[in-house]
Amino acid sequence: MNIRIPRPVNRSLDAAARHPQATLGVTGAAFFAITATTVLTSPLAAWITGAAFVVYMAAVGHILRVAQLRSRLRQTEYDLAAERAEVARLRTGDASAPTVQLRSIGEAGESL
Repeated sequence: MNIRIPRPVNRSLDAAARHPQATLGVTGAAFFAITATTVLTSPLAAWITGAAFVVYMAAVGHILRVAQLRSRLRQTEYDLAAERAEVARLRTGDASAPTVQLRSIGEAGESL
């Protein structure tokens, strides 16, 4: 199934993904405006809207924190794998390096 997203909507989604804090701030301001309007009209609706706002902000904050931690974990695992590969490469040595031939002491004599 192919779904075509209109270009302005796609640009908006891309901008929101690139700037999550700004998106969170704008969304928070919108919820605050809705809550303020609701307070003036109905106290019960204000409590419900306020609770929804708090739950939403907590969920978005948690999702952003988890995404940040996963990104750090991926980077750490990548760095660790690179270091392990480097250690393994250094342990094996250089196969193309010339070998050293050891002579017995009797061939060249002992120098004191």
